[in-house]
Amino acid sequence: AELVAQLALQSQISRPLGRGEIVPIFVQREHLSADGSVPRAVALHAQALAFIVGTCATKLLGLSSLALPFSKVRFTYFATMRADASVACVSEKDGYVYFNVLVLQQQQCVNIEELPDSGDSGGRSGANEADFSDWPTDSWLTWMVSPPALGFGPGEVQRRTWRYWLERTAKALGHGPPTGLYNNQVRTKFRSMLGPNGHAGK
Repeated sequence: AELVAQLALQSQISRPLGRGEIVPIFVQREHLSADGSVPRAVALHAQALAFIVGTCATKLLGLSSLALPFSKVRFTYFATMRADASVACVSEKDGYVYFNVLVLQQQQCVNIEELPDSGDSGGRSGANEADFSDWPTDSWLTWMVSPPALGFGPGEVQRRTWRYWLERTAKALGHGPPTGLYNNQVRTKFRSMLGPNGHAGK
C-alpha cells in the first residue's frame, strides 16, 4: 500500500473528478499524452470508476452520501503489481484509499462512448469536466458492457463487475464486518439492483 501511495505522489495529478466531488487522479508519467495531458480514455474510465465506487458506497453499502467515501478516495493509473494492493488499498502514510483506474480499463467492461458525458472529457483538464454524481442511477445498464469479440453477455459482465468492485470498495472503505456480500443487507440490495439475471434491476 505504501508503494502505491509513493508511486501516486511521484506521478501526474490531474484536476479533480467531478464538479461537486474532489477526487484527484494520479497518472503514471508514461501513460500521459505527448503534451502531458490525461488521455481521454483514462479520464472516461476514471469517471466510470467514480460512479461505480460511489454507487457501491451509497446504494449498496449504505454510506450516507458521496462526500463521506470520496473525502477518503484518490484514483491512480499505473501498471498493476500485486493484485489486491494495486486495485484498492489504504495508505498508512496519508490515510487515503487508492483505487487503480487501469484495472477497470483492463477488465474491458466499459464502453466509454456510451458514458453520459463522454463528449466532454479529455485534454489537459483530465477527468474533471463531467459530473458523475449527476449520472442517471441506471446509466450503467447501457455502458457496462464488453466488446462483442469477448463473447460475454451484458448480464454476466455487469454482475461480475459490480461484485468485483463492491468487494474491493467495502474492504478499502472499512465496511463491516461482515464485509460486502457477506452482509445480508448488502446482499439483498445487490440482488435488487441487478435483478435475478444480473442486469434487470434499476
